[in-house]
Amino acid sequence: MAVSADGLFAGVATSGLALVCFGTARSRLPASLAGGLLLGTALFLSYGLVLFGVVVLTAIGLSVRQQGLQRTAGPWLVARAG
Repeated sequence: MAVSADGLFAGVATSGLALVCFGTARSRLPASLAGGLLLGTALFLSYGLVLFGVVVLTAIGLSVRQQGLQRTAGPWLVARAG
């Protein structure tokens, strides 16, 4: 039974995005930092996940639209630092 590692790579990327979105929604900076670290790690796992940046940009746009720029800027900047 063979399994592709791409599933693992996609899981790391989606877990990172989920943590960043959770940190943004609940104003939890450690969750945003951990999510940013996972998203950065996903880039090292597979360079094909650079296209996942479109999904991340969509999540940023939706969170700004829903909660406003003032509330979402901090967690997303912390995630970017990660």
